Amino acid sequence: MDLKDKLNGGEEYSDLKEFIKKYQLILENINDFVALTNDRFEFEYINDQVTSKLMGYTSEDLIGKSALEFVHPKDLNDAKTELKKQYKIGEGEGLIRFRHKKGHWEWLEIRAKKFKDANNNPKVLFISRIVTDRIEYQRKLELITENANDLITMFDENLRCLYLNEKAHKKILGYKKEDLIGKRMWELIHPDDLENMKKEFDGNWKTGRNRVDVRFRKKDGSYIWLDVVSVECKTEENQHLGVSISRDISKQKEFEELIKKENKELKKLTKMSENLINRVSHELRTPMSCIHGSIELMDEFLKNKLDENEMEIISIIKRNSTRLKRLINNILHVSKIGTSKFGLKKEKILFGTMMNNCIAELKYLIEKKKLVIEKDIKKDLQVFVDQLRIEEVIMNLLSNAIKNTPEKGTITLSLQKENDYAKFAVKDTGIGISKEQMTQLFHKFGKIERNYYNEDINTKGSGLGLFISKEIIEKHQGAIWAESEGKNKGSTFYFTIPLSLN
Repeated sequence: MDLKDKLNGGEEYSDLKEFIKKYQLILENINDFVALTNDRFEFEYINDQVTSKLMGYTSEDLIGKSALEFVHPKDLNDAKTELKKQYKIGEGEGLIRFRHKKGHWEWLEIRAKKFKDANNNPKVLFISRIVTDRIEYQRKLELITENANDLITMFDENLRCLYLNEKAHKKILGYKKEDLIGKRMWELIHPDDLENMKKEFDGNWKTGRNRVDVRFRKKDGSYIWLDVVSVECKTEENQHLGVSISRDISKQKEFEELIKKENKELKKLTKMSENLINRVSHELRTPMSCIHGSIELMDEFLKNKLDENEMEIISIIKRNSTRLKRLINNILHVSKIGTSKFGLKKEKILFGTMMNNCIAELKYLIEKKKLVIEKDIKKDLQVFVDQLRIEEVIMNLLSNAIKNTPEKGTITLSLQKENDYAKFAVKDTGIGISKEQMTQLFHKFGKIERNYYNEDINTKGSGLGLFISKEIIEKHQGAIWAESEGKNKGSTFYFTIPLSLN
């Protein structure tokens, strides 16, 4: 039987002093402020030591005075109303601000019980606890939540709303507290999102946290997208509660849909573009091959019958037809990159064999510019590659070095083993590459314009060669890059490819 039960008829005391004497030890060693009042709420007893410690008052300060004199003015009307109501019922509880003897206010959590003494006089037992820190913390928390831009909601296991920050809910969804408190949030989820939301919500109680995007119905009947992050927590009574923070992502969803739509259109246009390039390139390839073949025949059979000026014209036509043929091939090549058509036919081959093939093919250009070719080659390096593709890369790098190196310059070819890779390098003494120009390398049509060099430097090209080379090397699980100290300091292009079958 607790103290309130004893006073409520469990034991009767004709004299207050008799009651105090019996329970003095208990009353002066608890952490609560205990008081007895008459039916006018005038103090007749307080546990003196505890009250003095907690509130600063002694019996002389309070006995005979009304408890209402010490209640905060803003709480007074509510306190009077509540006391009258609870007095009729016989018991109750509440929160009020009570003046400390030093003048500041303390929040008290009060429980009250009405009873009659042995003389049938009505009395009220008050047991109060200071909860100022808790209330101030709650007020600060409410200040944060009520001024947050996101929706904050607390709900029970049945997704029944227990709390919400009204300001944000009213602004974003149009709801007031009374519209949602006590209602199940399932009712406001879009039917198409309901199953996914329930699945995520059920998982929340197991994992303690989840995140889901759902459409939520506003008060006007329209829907908005919310990014909902929920966490599960337990009360001291082991009750499961959920807290969610939701953000309006309707604009983001609109952008996502727009991007999906644009990507779909882009894929369609890309496909059309690829088909057009393929068709045009193939249509050009056949007549170009005929023209190029005819020019080569003319060059071969007429070189002893035409004078020097006439042969120069044929040479110009031959060079440009060769360039045009290479451009058409490159365009066709680029159109296959990233598709299933861009396959590799790998075989074991000595790297030096491929390099020598390329040098032989470019021998005329090397000799024409009187370039020196130096080699630093590890001869027995065998690789597992698509020979035609890798030779195409070597040709691109070597022909670029020839074009960008002045007459009588030097080009050094090196091949070394580096861990499980073959590392190939083409180093020239040519015009070099600036830091700004370096960023343009290996991109589609990433041509560097350098029209300020002498006539023996040929910088013409489509800008596709290095892009194609990069794709080929990466298809072989290798890497390609370039280095240069700047203008007129030469450059070095490297690539690596794995030595092993894997």
